Amino acid sequence: MNSTYRVVFNKARGALMVVNELTKSVQKKGTKTVVSGLAVMATASLHAATVANVIWSADQTPQANIIEATPKLPLGPNNSPAALYVGKGASGTLTDAKISMVANDESHPYPPAVRALFQFSGNDDKVTFDGASTTITQTTNYTGSGNSEASAFTNYGGQTEFAAADTTLMSEATYAEGGKYVVAVEAYGDSNSDAQIRFTGNTVTLKATSNVDRITNSTDANRRGAVVGATAIYGGITSTAQNNTIIVTSTGETAMPSDQQLNADGKNYTTVAPNGKVGAADACGLEASGGQINLANKTTLTVNANGGMATGISASDAYYTSTTGNVELDGAGIVLEDAVINVTSQKAKASGIIGSQKVSNAVLVNVKGNLDLTVTSEGAQAQAVSMAGGFASLGADGKVVNITANSKNSRGWLRIRVPQLI
Repeated sequence: MNSTYRVVFNKARGALMVVNELTKSVQKKGTKTVVSGLAVMATASLHAATVANVIWSADQTPQANIIEATPKLPLGPNNSPAALYVGKGASGTLTDAKISMVANDESHPYPPAVRALFQFSGNDDKVTFDGASTTITQTTNYTGSGNSEASAFTNYGGQTEFAAADTTLMSEATYAEGGKYVVAVEAYGDSNSDAQIRFTGNTVTLKATSNVDRITNSTDANRRGAVVGATAIYGGITSTAQNNTIIVTSTGETAMPSDQQLNADGKNYTTVAPNGKVGAADACGLEASGGQINLANKTTLTVNANGGMATGISASDAYYTSTTGNVELDGAGIVLEDAVINVTSQKAKASGIIGSQKVSNAVLVNVKGNLDLTVTSEGAQAQAVSMAGGFASLGADGKVVNITANSKNSRGWLRIRVPQLI
């Protein structure tokens, strides 16, 4: 039997609700404020067909602090689900927010992106999440590749402040053949859009997990997917929290063949790994590509990969866009205060700190306080620090810097290449 739904105002909950058409607009008094389900979805036209549970804009402010999204298929071509969309003119505060996106379907559809929280507002628009805690989670078994991210929070423009005492952002891709690019938090700006994310509470926890282990006939096989804790592409991520914890995990088992090459069509490989696979997702803790990440106080970063490569920190002054090609920015990079970094790959290369710079010889990675860096590869090379242009500044007077690289497999080897270390 077909069901028809409509949106009514729930006075007790102070929110718009999706209900059966026979439901009246007066509800019994409730104790929770929850907007859930996508039986009726709003289209945020300010960014290519984002389909959201709740829209936060100049004339709409969330009335519920608990937003749960479980997308109903089909979403339509090129539609991307989001639990909360922050658009032009948005302002104000959401207290003790709990935002979740659970996008699972046995058909494993291919939307451009899956996001729990998505912001694409004006450069001067600012929204704040405060209270005792903010929790934003995303999990999906949808298919995707390359730019098709699965994120807890993506900011394409505007100002976001996480002022809650404890903030947690978690993102997970569970489908082995899915290929999604998984990221906990992403600041993705450009020359016209300034994306800035600030954490000003006591603790920040970022978790990103990928089970991707791609097969050869997957679309865009060259993009095997990656899993990243935090990435700043042109935009910026800043934290003044006392403790920043980043945990990144790639569970896929297949190591990419060293001689792997793409076919002319760019979609499949001429050489493949055992069982016809192209390799597990590579894992990276913090990534700044033309953007900036600045984490004060203590940062604990743990990156674990099975078949994929593992990298603790990656900084570059350039990033790629399909419309403008390579964009290079002076001053991009990553700044930490005190840091404990552990990076491990079971089968592939493990790197602690890597950098690449073409614009100038600025400092790409700066750890201003104590640093404890441990890099381990069980089956390939382990390198602690490698800079291809630019500088890595590690430690200062009176600070302790410990750097260890381990390669336990007899086929592996140790390389610590620091031509530009200050």
